[in-house]
Amino acid sequence: MRISLLPWIFLIAVCVIVPSFAQTGDPPQPSSEDLNNTGKEVEVSAVADKEITSRIQGILETTSRYEALSVRVENGVVFLEGQTTTDEFRIWARDLALRIEDTVAVVNNISVVSDMDSIWNFEPAMDQVRDLWRMAIRQLPLILFGILILFITVIVASLSNRIASAALENRVESKMMRTVMTKIIVVIIWILGIYVILRVIGMTRLAMTALGGTGVLGLIIGFGFRDIAENFLSSLLISIQKPFSIGDTIEVAGYTGIVQKVTTRGTVLMAFDGNYIQLSNSTIYKSTIRNFTANPKTRVDFSVGIGYDADITEVQDLLLGVVQRHPAVFDDPEPKVFVENLGASTIGLHVYFWIDIIKFSQLKVRSSVIRQSVDELLKAGIPMPDDSREVIFPDGVPVKMIDKEAAPKDPPQAAPIKQEDSTPPKPEASTAETEEDLKSETSELQEQA
Repeated sequence: MRISLLPWIFLIAVCVIVPSFAQTGDPPQPSSEDLNNTGKEVEVSAVADKEITSRIQGILETTSRYEALSVRVENGVVFLEGQTTTDEFRIWARDLALRIEDTVAVVNNISVVSDMDSIWNFEPAMDQVRDLWRMAIRQLPLILFGILILFITVIVASLSNRIASAALENRVESKMMRTVMTKIIVVIIWILGIYVILRVIGMTRLAMTALGGTGVLGLIIGFGFRDIAENFLSSLLISIQKPFSIGDTIEVAGYTGIVQKVTTRGTVLMAFDGNYIQLSNSTIYKSTIRNFTANPKTRVDFSVGIGYDADITEVQDLLLGVVQRHPAVFDDPEPKVFVENLGASTIGLHVYFWIDIIKFSQLKVRSSVIRQSVDELLKAGIPMPDDSREVIFPDGVPVKMIDKEAAPKDPPQAAPIKQEDSTPPKPEASTAETEEDLKSETSELQEQA
């Protein structure tokens, strides 16, 4: 029923505006009834038209039945203008004018306005409601036919979606591009269907406005769907340039995760903490994308500090051997061990090596290499001192000498020793247990997704 509201509003506007123009326009032409209501044959005397006007004007004003009254006489023809509340008063004014001597004819332009003095008059509103009801009844067949066309549009759009998806399956490689092309076909069908519905129910001008996009609805849609259009265009550019694919591990806009799906609006990532992250395509297209999967070789590094009395070359060879023997480390590019800095009490070394991030976990491999490096350094007796700390006492350290003779002869009794629990402590889990499986967590995240 919403579709037929526009004709109703238009009808109400016509009913309100047209009478206002009728009151300010030219005086209405005399009706056939008024022209035929001439008096009996009388002789036209020399009485002036001015006297007839004054006579009729005075009598009608005395009755207080008329508003905006105007009487004009030309050559014996009386013209009556004004408003009254009943048709009986209107006819009475005409008959009065006919009975005046030397009146040849009467043109009665007095209009009837119901209850001029009453503010709470709902009769005009009820008339409009009845008009709207009659129009709704007349529009009912067209509305039903429009609903039928809407049902047909839904069926055609659904079939077109399936047919287009099947036709583009082997012709377009990108899944997102296939989705975009299918959506475009469906949107075109919906636009044509809505246009036909509006034409059928008699809203031709509204249909042309909606199709052209120049109306208020077009402006609202333009402002409301500006971001949607921007994301849609970004999805097309991402699909063409292909900076990443489904299943790739990327870092974009400060978020890192595995690409799950790319829609016309946004891209969904599975973060390594197991949460979903949805980013708009416009944000992704404008941001710097770091694709970890595009090149599976990733460099990993860590630092280690040794004492100044250690042989730097020996430590470099020792660490290099640990990295080279690790099964997850690439031989090409080969690992490197460099002197990084000289600290207060240690010499800083930096170890670099490369792994396959698709097969192995970066965190697990790094932990495993660091643990093995520390074990080798400790076995070789390489000192790994902490940063030196110097404590300064500005006033010196007070020392008090104790006289042996003043010391107590009997030593204080020791506190009773508390019997320890005989249950053996639970052995700590080896750090290496978390590194036995060095494979990447990507497969685990994919299973969760």
